[in-house]
Amino acid sequence: MSRTVVLVGTRKGCFVLESDAGRRDWSVRGPFCESWPIYHAVYDRESGTIFAAAASDWHGSAIWRSNDLGESWEHSSEGLEYADGKRFSKVSTLAAGHGRLLVGAEAPGIFESRDGGKTFSLLSTLAGEPGSEGWDDPANQPPGHLGISGIELHPDDPSRFWAIVQGVGLWETTDGGTEWTPRNRGLRADWPREHEEVGFCVHKMVRADDERMFQQNHVGMHRTDDGGASWTEITEGLPTEFGFGAAVHPHDRDTFLVIPLDPGHGRTIRTAAPLSG
Repeated sequence: MSRTVVLVGTRKGCFVLESDAGRRDWSVRGPFCESWPIYHAVYDRESGTIFAAAASDWHGSAIWRSNDLGESWEHSSEGLEYADGKRFSKVSTLAAGHGRLLVGAEAPGIFESRDGGKTFSLLSTLAGEPGSEGWDDPANQPPGHLGISGIELHPDDPSRFWAIVQGVGLWETTDGGTEWTPRNRGLRADWPREHEEVGFCVHKMVRADDERMFQQNHVGMHRTDDGGASWTEITEGLPTEFGFGAAVHPHDRDTFLVIPLDPGHGRTIRTAAPLSG
């Protein structure tokens, strides 16, 4: 019998929601991870492991893992540190696939594990990229700012993936994280920018297939049909242009799901609507 599993990260820990194929009735288990704040949780189909990115004011940052859908958990922070002693406020996003786990941190850095989340090593800080002079400045590193807020893997090519630097823009690597290219052409920014290629506030990016992707930006929704080389705005018809949550339909590359929010301090939900792009 097929089973649907939804992972929910909260300030009280990780919850596991389960249902059958009908998705009418749900069971809830948790909180797990000993009530550490969980910023992102993912399920790795290859290994059958749940990974959860955790950050505690008391204990620092760690990655929790469960190999039995939440029945038991372990965590590790081994290697989750910068060699120069610079600390980051949290680990904020995960991507699992191709036999490895990638971890995005604040201040911006991507760590890698090839042993199932037991140990980690620094893969890249995107040093030298346009805008990095700002995110490398400690004065610009209060918690919740200027970190890697999203990582999206290519399904077939392990050397190709995309990373969002919060408040700065989207980057792509095609060599496993050594070289990076900004992927923000066509995006809108309603504020002054120092660099032509960066300075865009990408909130969420999701893939429909190899080349079509969608994003929820601070100012609008956008679509690309060339792997991020250029973007087209598709905001028309929505009650607001602001939001964070976004998803692509698993069986329809033309349908992008978003949750428009009031852009003010309340950031409450207006109306959720599908976009046919």
